[in-house]
Amino acid sequence: MKDTIITDKIIVLKDTLAQITHAINLTESTGDNSQLISNSITILIALIAALIALYQVKSNIISSSRITWIENLRTAISEYVAEVNDCAIIICNVHFKCLQRDQGEIDEIIEEYYPLYIIASRKIDKLGSKVLLYLNSDETNHKKIEDIITGIDKQLHKDKMSDLDEKKIEDDIKEILKSAKLIFKTEWAKSKKIFKI
Repeated sequence: MKDTIITDKIIVLKDTLAQITHAINLTESTGDNSQLISNSITILIALIAALIALYQVKSNIISSSRITWIENLRTAISEYVAEVNDCAIIICNVHFKCLQRDQGEIDEIIEEYYPLYIIASRKIDKLGSKVLLYLNSDETNHKKIEDIITGIDKQLHKDKMSDLDEKKIEDDIKEILKSAKLIFKTEWAKSKKIFKI
């Protein structure tokens, strides 16, 4: 659809140029310079209007794409954060339930919760990768989110569940949300500047 709109505008420009050529040929044959000037000005105005319309269409397409990107990133980050919370809760539950238990009871607890941990861990890896693909490492807030996701990954995949730092994960999630809000604000401001000459 986007290409069709631009193609239509190009056709309008070609038609306008054809009209200019026809008007020049017509007035040259009659020898009326005032008519030539009048026709040329009218056609020039039409050409300028067509160029402005083409620019506007291009700006609208870029703005629409930017808004879609914002929505996709927002969804990916919210799903990622929710899954990190779920995984951290699973790890904390296992650790808490294993306190002062004998090895047989600990094995039963781990057998119950380990599949849940694996499922949550896989979702986190998948969603983390999805978020990373939306980010640009050259941008400060984007890089900050990338670094935090790497840190969360290390936290959730430690060998000992007792080494999980809940407070650190909670702070990391808050930082992701803070940086994401700044990204959304910046990109939203860019998308509102549709038509600027």
